[in-house]
Parts: sequence; structure tokens; C-alpha cells
Amino acid sequence: MKQKLEAEETFLEQQKATVDDYGREIDSARRNVNRYSQSSVNRFNAKIKSYNDQLDNVQGSIDRFNRKVDEFNAELRRVGTPIR
Repeated sequence: MKQKLEAEETFLEQQKATVDDYGREIDSARRNVNRYSQSSVNRFNAKIKSYNDQLDNVQGSIDRFNRKVDEFNAELRRVGTPIR
């Protein structure tokens, strides 16, 4: 079970890094948005929505992972195995 949690943690870290990279890309694109062009603003807003959706998905995955870790630690306490 511990190995599965460690693998999931690695995967989540990769997902978060991908979303963080996308956030930096959006920050960079913000400077180039033509505020006089509605289509340019709409494209930028679509990127923001996509980023927020991805961030929500990653946060949901992190929340589920944290619950699994709590369950794992509770089981370790139940069987008397030291937590390190």
C-alpha cells in the first residue's frame, strides 16, 4: 500500500508541475492580450478557465490522496507499526 501511495504522490507532483507551467504560460500571455479585441480577450479567458479547471482537478486528486494517506496512517496505528 505504501508503494502505491508513493507512486501516486509522484504522479500528483508531476500533474501539479504541469499545471504550474501552464500558469506561468498564462502569466506571460497576459502581457500580449489585445484588450481592444474581444476575440483575443475571449481566447485568454478560455485559457484562464482551462487553467482553473485543471487546478481544481489536481486539487481534488490531492484531497483524495491525503485521505488515503490518513487511512494508511490510521491502519498503521491500529496494527501498532511505528510511523516513520
